[in-house]
Amino acid sequence: MSEKQAAAGLCADCTNARRIESARSSVFFLCELSLTDPHFPKYPRLPVISCSGFAREKVPRPDPITMVDYDPRWPALFETLRTEIAGAISDLAVAIEHVGSTAVPGLAAKPIIDIDVLLRSASDLSACVERLAGIGYGHRGDLGIPEREAFAAPPSRPAHHLYVCPPESKEFRRHLALRDYLRTHPADASAYGELKRSLAIRYRDERSAYVEGKQEFIESLLRIAAPGLLFLL
Repeated sequence: MSEKQAAAGLCADCTNARRIESARSSVFFLCELSLTDPHFPKYPRLPVISCSGFAREKVPRPDPITMVDYDPRWPALFETLRTEIAGAISDLAVAIEHVGSTAVPGLAAKPIIDIDVLLRSASDLSACVERLAGIGYGHRGDLGIPEREAFAAPPSRPAHHLYVCPPESKEFRRHLALRDYLRTHPADASAYGELKRSLAIRYRDERSAYVEGKQEFIESLLRIAAPGLLFLL
């Protein structure tokens, strides 16, 4: 990941981010759109200025977005992964849930299992990080999304994302609400699948644009399923 991409508030792959180093050796990232775009304040707050995100560089990635038909083997794959994770942290967790599109029968998805762990206590996070490290998971922090700690899966395991959430996590509740809604509303699940397929074709190498393209539809579902839990997915 480049310094541009790592800068908080700037779109991944944005062509308008510019690295600035001051005479005192402090470093910040400036969005050049803020100098010309009338939507930006004239005296934006430093050190990081967000951009409006409409000019992304299209660079082929080694992991392009791939959408596939639902695979009935996904629940069993989740159970296999769950068993190993539970063996390490079962006394720290209230729940280990299969979430995301692979958890919805019939829904097209990226072939990556999403797993959410709900901790018994937020104070157990350090112990959880240590134990998961013992079975090959690397702690990555919250990646900018509060109430959800991400972990890199061991390369020898099937593709999956692991997230650990504190008991009060709205993120965990939203994931379950969306999953359960789609499981019981096949027409909406089908529409969501078609939207994802079209976005995956259009934004094959632009992950942030793919995520943004789903946002309005997801929010419309959450307004029904969990009106108090809207968030950016």
